[in-house]
Amino acid sequence: MTRRERTWGYSGQVGEWSGDLEVPEERRSPPLAAARYVLERVRPILEPLHRPARIEVSWGEYDEAGEELAFHELEEAETTSWDAVDAHLAQLRGAHGTTAVSCVFVHLDTCVLEAGTETWAERAAELQISFDAPEVQPVSAQLAYRTSIDVWLGATYDEHRQPRANPDAASNAPRLEAMLHRLREVTADFQAGESQTYPFAIVATGFREVTVDDLPRRG
Repeated sequence: MTRRERTWGYSGQVGEWSGDLEVPEERRSPPLAAARYVLERVRPILEPLHRPARIEVSWGEYDEAGEELAFHELEEAETTSWDAVDAHLAQLRGAHGTTAVSCVFVHLDTCVLEAGTETWAERAAELQISFDAPEVQPVSAQLAYRTSIDVWLGATYDEHRQPRANPDAASNAPRLEAMLHRLREVTADFQAGESQTYPFAIVATGFREVTVDDLPRRG
């Protein structure tokens, strides 16, 4: 059987959604526990669609007064599972002082249904978890989820920037919407951010239905 031509692809920042997640008081100390708590809350929401591929973490070491002793800027590690992401956060230890996370980026592969068959789009999404200073007193975290594939839209741009129909949206868009609805339920101020390629289509929990005729022609 001849494989049909793909009707979706990587298109920069296709969509971004963000919100705030409060950390309960009992999970704020030690501050490293806050990052693990946030991961614990969002993992079951993202896990059906995503597997981790790489993690980047910015973290600091602080003395008893909360003064910064050392800062580690976006240290990278390859990973193959959500358990490995949690284990990486758990083992962060400096030479001295208290450890606290500033920012975590989890780069994600995305499970896509293509003509009814599951396939993986590598490094196709990203989860960002950020804590405001002072990180040693983590009251809430800012979450941002980004996707860089446009399989979710009923019409997409091809490599020549021309519109094309994407029948795979029918099976994939509801899965993204369900995930974003669940994220919205556990966060405050959840909202859509920027879509570089489809700004006219992004909505609070996914994308509105679009056809080839809806896409602006590009030169």
